[in-house]
Amino acid sequence: MRTLEPEFDRDGDVSQVRLSPDGQQLAFTVNGKNAGLYVGAADAEAPQKTLSSKISWRKLVGYNDWNTTNYKWSPEGRHIAYRIAAGTPGLDDRVGWVPTEKRGKLEWMAGQGFAWANQNSVLYVLDAGALSVMRHDLSKGTSRKVGDFHHHHSNIHPPALVPSPDGSKLIYTSRNMLEDATHVFISQRKSGEVVSEPLTWIPGASVHVHPFWSPKGVSVGLHLVHYGLDTTGMVLVDKLAGDGDTFYERDGLDPSATPAWTPDGNAIVFQREGDALTKLDLATRELKAMEAGGRGTPRFLPGGQLVLEGDNAIYFVD
Repeated sequence: MRTLEPEFDRDGDVSQVRLSPDGQQLAFTVNGKNAGLYVGAADAEAPQKTLSSKISWRKLVGYNDWNTTNYKWSPEGRHIAYRIAAGTPGLDDRVGWVPTEKRGKLEWMAGQGFAWANQNSVLYVLDAGALSVMRHDLSKGTSRKVGDFHHHHSNIHPPALVPSPDGSKLIYTSRNMLEDATHVFISQRKSGEVVSEPLTWIPGASVHVHPFWSPKGVSVGLHLVHYGLDTTGMVLVDKLAGDGDTFYERDGLDPSATPAWTPDGNAIVFQREGDALTKLDLATRELKAMEAGGRGTPRFLPGGQLVLEGDNAIYFVD
């Protein structure tokens, strides 16, 4: 079992290790004296388990109260976007981005959730202050609204936003504390206009909803970790029609991590309680344990390699 684990020879605790889309760079966050977001070279095909501390880690951004809980590489690996939660939940939450080649000028946007488009330097942001889903083209310096967004603020349960593989649709979540419900919306172009419509809803405002697309973007899965009911479930909305079919459910809480649909479309890989990486066969609905060196969020690299992106390392799953 191969791993990539960065050594950091300065004060601070390493967490949120993430591999770049091409497998050539590694990013991680540091809390403590040298808090910030760091990147450095990391060949995903190399046999080493621990990256030498001699690697020159570049600190892209950081400050004393660095506390991002979510950051993502852009598809081409030239930028990283991240969310900074305000001390008090509200309209002061921000989404920032920075180039990865060198420490550069920071750009900020109001926002509670974000996702990169699957091509080019386009960043989608959920902005509760503007009641909008915003599309920011970083290369052109343009911004425009592509949907409506209504969100009752929560730092513990930030909204999720996921573009379809072809970029034609967006799935995003919205939590309504007054209704005690979590809504899932789909935004897409119809008759020349971009419209946002309800896809489904889940009772409870304390449920973590992780949407994920099928490889061709035909169907969507919803991983539900319900802290109010102490349950976990997985719902598949076939061809985006109806409320969905429950393919997996259990009493107890699985890790709140987004599953990964296998490239062939026949199964879903997700992390179960007790660090057990599991494959769910969609035809038989059988569960099969998989060997993994650690715990993390599963992701398939462009070549089909399955990796787990964990708190302290990247784990390659054979």
